[in-house]
Amino acid sequence: MPQPDWSAFRAQFPVTERYCYLNNAGVAPMSLAAATAVRSWADEMLHHGAARYSQLYAGIVQARRTCARLVGAAPEEIAFVANTSDGLSLVANGLEWKPGDRILVPDLEFPANVYPWLSLAERKGVVVERIPFVDGRCPPEQIEARLPGARLLSLSAVSFANGFRYDLAAVGDLCRKHGVLFCVDGIQALGAIPVDVRRAKIDFLAADGHKWMTGPEGLGLFYVARERMPELYPSKIGWSNVANPLEFSTIDFRLRDDAGRYEEGTPNVGGILGLGAALEALLAVGIETIHARILALTDRLVSELPALGYRVRSPRAGADRSGIVSFLGDADDAARMAKASEAGIVIAYRGGALRASPHAFNDDADLDRLLAFLRDHRPV
Repeated sequence: MPQPDWSAFRAQFPVTERYCYLNNAGVAPMSLAAATAVRSWADEMLHHGAARYSQLYAGIVQARRTCARLVGAAPEEIAFVANTSDGLSLVANGLEWKPGDRILVPDLEFPANVYPWLSLAERKGVVVERIPFVDGRCPPEQIEARLPGARLLSLSAVSFANGFRYDLAAVGDLCRKHGVLFCVDGIQALGAIPVDVRRAKIDFLAADGHKWMTGPEGLGLFYVARERMPELYPSKIGWSNVANPLEFSTIDFRLRDDAGRYEEGTPNVGGILGLGAALEALLAVGIETIHARILALTDRLVSELPALGYRVRSPRAGADRSGIVSFLGDADDAARMAKASEAGIVIAYRGGALRASPHAFNDDADLDRLLAFLRDHRPV
């Protein structure tokens, strides 16, 4: 397959002119496409207000279709939410729970996928069980041992802490086999790793757009399998959840029959248009192609870190790999990250380790710069 023009793709991310930006698992830079869409929306509101709102509404419809295409869903199964936490909370607060219901959550989860379930333990008497990692991994067989009798499993497609990538299709098959609802925090995968909600038999998925999707902060997508909508009641109610939201003078409380039932009020129009534009740019290249590029970059990084005295903590066998490389130097790693920032190299410090997360706009020159810095600041 012919390769994209990666230099042209890189030019869509002007942040690369100033920084060696390797923190896309934290907050990624917005793409030029996303920023242009947000600016256009702001100019529209500045000069026209809502006089031409039908054009903006058409953009929202298209963005919903784009989000659906990204995850292999129908547009009617996509709602726009404020962030990942918002989507996961819709699941936690929208299902009917009874005391003793078991919710499974692996270790090494970001707090957004822990606190909503712990809140249910406190308020509803459910039981939240943590599934331990073994040697940095939580494979399907480790999960299946806990599934019998559980109500819901919620996990991240990729662990923010060490970059372990779940086999979503295998886990989804197991959940279906045991009659367990499957909820996914997709923020560390969407935009960088192909995700097919139908193939993986995912019931619910939430992800903010500000990481690998390169969209603006404060706007995310929420997928609900159509067959699960009757089970998931909207936990936030406003004028927009209902079947005829624009009939303001008529009170008719009938919920919409699509995922719009989870959108309670005025949408974040600028954010939606920005996310839609960002995803169109990524889909034009192809998520499979982007994923291969990211793996090539991370494979190189992983191969060269040990010679500099760093220990790679991320699982890197086959399908376990992701765009996150977690690695350890010594007790000065936090200070090392701060020095890297001063040098214009943007990485992160998570879970007591350094973390680099290159996107497809990064290149070998970025890795050369990071590795040269780490060589000059190698562990004692």
